[in-house]
Amino acid sequence: MRVGLIGFAALCVGLAGCDPNQQQAKKDIEAATDAASAQLIDPNSAQFRDVVVRRTEYQGTGLGHFYAVCGEINGKNSFGGYVGFRKFAVKVRDEDTDGKLTPVEKLEPEMGYGTADGAIATGNEIERRLCKGDVWPAGSKPVSKGLDG
Repeated sequence: MRVGLIGFAALCVGLAGCDPNQQQAKKDIEAATDAASAQLIDPNSAQFRDVVVRRTEYQGTGLGHFYAVCGEINGKNSFGGYVGFRKFAVKVRDEDTDGKLTPVEKLEPEMGYGTADGAIATGNEIERRLCKGDVWPAGSKPVSKGLDG
């Protein structure tokens, strides 16, 4: 499960170090995918694709921005079969109007199917609320995890 992120970290070090924003994005993705995996029936079966960090403005509030990790997740059901990729998002940080960043205290993944508390959100709702901002840092490439097996 962590093999993809380990490869990403090795690439980062191999390129003479990443900038601080890339390092933070890597940490955000790691924390968010761990939190999303924990919501699955079989957390070790988690597969992720097209995972990016997005910076989105709080619309019409003047409160700044928030950062969410967005992508697709797949996992096994109780019969041991994969259910198919669904959209997921995890809000990880807030940014006030002065640019001060504050981590979210408790990561609460939202997925395009039932979550641990029984709530259901469609992939379109997740995209509209949490994943409409720009990819951050600019130029970042999507990350995949757990697809090598």
